[in-house]
Amino acid sequence: MTTLLAGDIGGTKTLLAIYALEGDRLSQQRAERFV
Repeated sequence: MTTLLAGDIGGTKTLLAIYALEGDRLSQQRAERFV
């Protein structure tokens, strides 16, 4: 299993999410929004 951290960092808010890659499937494990 591979774990990925994805983010969108903007001027007013930041979005972060952790995804798990198992085989050819990608599933979101957790997501947070920071303002």
